[in-house]
Amino acid sequence: MEEQHDSEAVEEESELQKKIRKIARFAMGLFLILLMLSFLIPQDIVGSLVEGKEIQNHELIVGNITIVFEENSYEKLKQVYFENQLTEIKFCLTGTISNNTYYIHSLYAPTTYFATPISVSSQGCNQETIISLHTHPLNNCLFSQQDIISHNSQKRSNPRMLSAVMCATNRFAIYSN
Repeated sequence: MEEQHDSEAVEEESELQKKIRKIARFAMGLFLILLMLSFLIPQDIVGSLVEGKEIQNHELIVGNITIVFEENSYEKLKQVYFENQLTEIKFCLTGTISNNTYYIHSLYAPTTYFATPISVSSQGCNQETIISLHTHPLNNCLFSQQDIISHNSQKRSNPRMLSAVMCATNRFAIYSN
């Protein structure tokens, strides 16, 4: 009788071990798949998806900052974005600021010296500009090191100015430091 009990315990242990092995194999397989995907999907795409925020009802909320596009400014911006998807373009957005809400009334394109799919060089925005915006083709919402340098330079002359990247017709990234 004791032998039968020991034999049942061994069988139960075997079943438990089988389940544990099965779960461990599944977890290891899932880990390996995620590891492989991390090498196949470029990090800037993942970062861009996290960094970029979607505009809804002409409003963009990023942290404690709200940007409200008024007077057809968003439609104008989308139209020019559609027409220039192969190169970066720059815009200066003008309007008013109330607390941490930026109301965009109009936009203008400063003189562009050159533009490529990965950079744009242009005249700076004037003092009435509240957001300096440029586009990034290919859904890349991350600010480059040069974008941050340009922002910091503009911030010295206009401390309340934000910098923005438009990376799709409805996705933006904001830099305010």
